[in-house]
Amino acid sequence: MSGICGWFGVEGSLPNATRALERMAHRLSFGVSPLQASWGPRSGLYADSGGPYVDNSLWAALDGTPNWSSPELAASATGGTHSKALALAYRRYGRDLLKYLHGPFALAVIDLAERKALLAIDRMGVYRLCYTIVENTLVFGSTATSVAAHPAVTSSIDPQAVFNYIYFHMIPSPRVIFKEQRTLPPAHALEFVAGTAKSGPYWEPSFTSDTNTKTSVDELSSSLNALLRNAVRRCLPDGNTGCFLSGGVDSSTVTGVLTEINKAPARTYTIGFDVESYDETRFAHIVADHFHTRHREYCVTPNDVVAVAPKIAAFYDEPFGNPSAVPVYYCGSLAAADGVELLLAGDGGDELFAGHVRYARQRLFDAYSAGLVAEDESRLWTAQIRVLRKAAETLTLVLSALKIIAQQIVACEAGHALATGKRSFGEGRFDEALEALERANSFFHSRKLSAVMLCLRHAPRPLHFTFKVRNRAWQAFALLRNVRRRSL
Repeated sequence: MSGICGWFGVEGSLPNATRALERMAHRLSFGVSPLQASWGPRSGLYADSGGPYVDNSLWAALDGTPNWSSPELAASATGGTHSKALALAYRRYGRDLLKYLHGPFALAVIDLAERKALLAIDRMGVYRLCYTIVENTLVFGSTATSVAAHPAVTSSIDPQAVFNYIYFHMIPSPRVIFKEQRTLPPAHALEFVAGTAKSGPYWEPSFTSDTNTKTSVDELSSSLNALLRNAVRRCLPDGNTGCFLSGGVDSSTVTGVLTEINKAPARTYTIGFDVESYDETRFAHIVADHFHTRHREYCVTPNDVVAVAPKIAAFYDEPFGNPSAVPVYYCGSLAAADGVELLLAGDGGDELFAGHVRYARQRLFDAYSAGLVAEDESRLWTAQIRVLRKAAETLTLVLSALKIIAQQIVACEAGHALATGKRSFGEGRFDEALEALERANSFFHSRKLSAVMLCLRHAPRPLHFTFKVRNRAWQAFALLRNVRRRSL
């Protein structure tokens, strides 16, 4: 663990500032020496990565591996430290230095001469900064516990943060587990002047495009690939690098790009589970074979979770309920045993490129919803017919699947419900048939059946195409009934 911490006050002084800074730093890196720090009567600044840079009355600390878009600032960071480049950028651009800073970081600048301070984190929120203002003093740190270690800060549990944790399995910014503190949201900066703090975004993503310029699919593909290569290349340090690999859009893409850049098989790591619906190792195998990676995997057991839970909780700064923490820990353990110092992963690819099955299913629901809200009657008619056609196509696939698995379901409760005394499924028994299909659906675990049922339940019955869909459903029910009778 690493990070930065400190405080800046406009009045008064803190007795035994050295001890206070040491206590705060201890919450970041488990007992580091406070020698990599600067402190005075009303301020203190610690940075784990090389210490703060001091330029007369200006103190600067930067944690992370950012990229400077200015060649001069990049050269300053290469020849010295990122904290030195930060001090140079602040003197030249002030808060606008954030325009030239990209990649993951958290920074703090204390300007003693101007009696103000600046805090900021990266655009995606990879790094974190917590803060509070007490007695006209800004106290900040990379963790909530480091801020709480300051002698002037009181710490009480925030009930709303507890509720957020139970609901989201984490505590979204700007709240933290302590009521007195806040954390900077992604792409935000905070300026503290004369005892007053003002925070706001310094960057916002733009999703606009030039509609007057027509770009071909090939051009867009080439641009996307270039962005992916640059993103992975910027993450590569001097040490060994590997990849988390689940077989999804994110990790598979990163694995392929890393293999291409290194011109050698990448090291990949996968965690499996002894539950088929959660296990993704089969997809990881496909990707590992395709890119010829040096692949390792481990199957996590319930005993593994129990054994590692206290250790994971100790590393996290506050309650964190995402179950991915466990496989990430074991992936990291495998990688560390191989001498790998950094594991790359991806995030957001499934959302941007529809990597989950639910996005394909959502197309059907969106089309139906569009029909419900359409103002024009003809548009409503067209949307409903399109939905019903899709429902019929989907049901055809379901019928094919039913023929294969029918022999296995004759003893199930749903098949029994369909076979008990029902000789026909006419118009009057349509709702009853739907209820039986719902029970069968819980047995089949078929997402296609769920989608079809939704369409059947909400489709306007007077439409001509509705009866075609119903007839298809009746055929499915009759098939199950006949299979049941033949088995008796």
